[in-house]
Amino acid sequence: MNNLNNESERLIDRLSALVAVVPTISFAAGCLITYLLRR
Repeated sequence: MNNLNNESERLIDRLSALVAVVPTISFAAGCLITYLLRR
């Protein structure tokens, strides 16, 4: 049971990291695309 808890905690850490990183990447990609289109 303890092992399962550790696994779920690791999964939650990965999910929170994804939630933090994905919007940043999409925002940067959007800025890059608009920059390339305007140029």
